[in-house]
This record gives sequence, C-alpha cells and structure tokens, in this order.
Amino acid sequence: MDRPVSLLAGAPDHHPDFSYFTDQELSFAQAFHRSMPQYEETPLVSLRGLAQRLGVKNIFVKDESKRFGLNAFKGLGASFAIARLLWEDLGYTGAPDYAVLTTPEARERARDRIFVTATDGNHGKSVAWAASVFGCRARVYMRRRAQRKAAYRRSVQSTTRRLRLPN
Repeated sequence: MDRPVSLLAGAPDHHPDFSYFTDQELSFAQAFHRSMPQYEETPLVSLRGLAQRLGVKNIFVKDESKRFGLNAFKGLGASFAIARLLWEDLGYTGAPDYAVLTTPEARERARDRIFVTATDGNHGKSVAWAASVFGCRARVYMRRRAQRKAAYRRSVQSTTRRLRLPN
C-alpha cells in the first residue's frame, strides 16, 4: 500500500476516497441484489435480554448466517463486484442484471475469467461462490492456518493455493 490507512472523519460520501460510491452506484447495487432470486432482506434478531440488562428499549442484530448459504454477509459485495465487471465486459451500462449474467451465453463468455483473492476467512468463500454463479473461476490464496478445516476448503469451489506465511 502506498499510503497509510486512516479513518475518514465526516460524511464519507463527500470524501474523495469514496467518489465511486455515488447514489447511482449504490442504487445499481441494490437493484442488482434484488434481481437475484435467492436474495432476501437480512432478518433482524431481537436481543431482548441484553436490551433489558443495558436498560434500553430494544437491541437488534442482523442475522447474516443464511446469506446465500455462505454463512456470511460478504456474498453481497463479491457478487456485485464480479457482476459489475462482467456487465461492463458484455457492453452493458446501468445496473447489472442477474438473469442476464446467468444465461448460458453470458456464462460462456465469462468462463475464462479468473478472480483472485487472498483471505483468512469468508471473503475467499464469497469470491469463489460469486465467480461460480457467473461461470467464472476463482483462485483463493489462504495461509495454512486458515485451511485447517476441511469443510472450509470444500466450501470454496475454486482452486486454492497454500501460502507459506508466518502465522
């Protein structure tokens, strides 16, 4: 990274690092996710006992445990990012459409695309899942420590590579 990570004060939509996240782009992401047949709004779970102990009326948490069968919220970002790139490659503008991107023709055009990521957790699983939805491949690099569960490796339907990094 060529510059340090910093927290952004104030409204992020007015910061130059967030210039890509326009209202239009955010509406494209929302439209895309709603075009996915398996998309559902995130259920909220009430934590009544904790709310009572803290003396507040309600506490709710988002339950992302069933999101696309991934047990993580990261499928939303991965699916939109990959869809957006493929949509532009196909020559379309506007919000990507799941039905168009999952046609046999679109999947055939996408089959040589390989999305690469490095992860210690759910991000890699989400990228691999999203790539497979659109007929692409993914290469997920993980440290050995992250690969200790065979179930995790099986859930990443892509080529994985082990990296020899310090734990």
